[in-house]
Amino acid sequence: MVEIFQFAKTRKGVFKMAIIRITGLPGAGKSTLAEKIAEHLHYDLHTIGRIFEARAAKDNLPIGDYYERLNDPEFEKEIDNLQEELMLSRDDLVVDGRMAPWLKCGFLAVNVKIVVEPDEGAQRLLRRPENAGRTVAEMMDLAARRVATEREHYRDIHGIADHLADRNFDIILDTTHKDAEGTFREFLESFQMLIQKRSG
Repeated sequence: MVEIFQFAKTRKGVFKMAIIRITGLPGAGKSTLAEKIAEHLHYDLHTIGRIFEARAAKDNLPIGDYYERLNDPEFEKEIDNLQEELMLSRDDLVVDGRMAPWLKCGFLAVNVKIVVEPDEGAQRLLRRPENAGRTVAEMMDLAARRVATEREHYRDIHGIADHLADRNFDIILDTTHKDAEGTFREFLESFQMLIQKRSG
């Protein structure tokens, strides 16, 4: 079954593997989905966290130093360039990141957005240790403010009016009433239909 999802025909009739780029709302489960897709398709998974880990190891610095620089526009662009270079040179990738769908790509790209109802997303976020002691209402407010801040940030830094607008995505999955396995199965079905459409 893997071959169905790995290959798609380009306009020139050449078969290439796809790059799957995932983003979404807080608590929607994008990281979990990215991991399951990468494992199923035998793709490499790339995240901002992994990029930071590699950079920290190379520079022999604490990884926390890199997270502290996330508000530096120049450093952010440097990280974006690393992701972009990767997507221009390799095609068997799952890329989990807010900016991933907007970066240049040298191969067939499938952009995926994961959404969730605010209260369910907040419930999921509360299961994380760093959110212990918060209420659902607090988490809903924090998630909403995070999305608004990111929208403003990407507009000011990258000139993107709305980084989560539906028109920018090939597949949109609502995970509100699905567990991780159900979301993964829905992705595979949507992915297969998309690839068949593009290959036809």
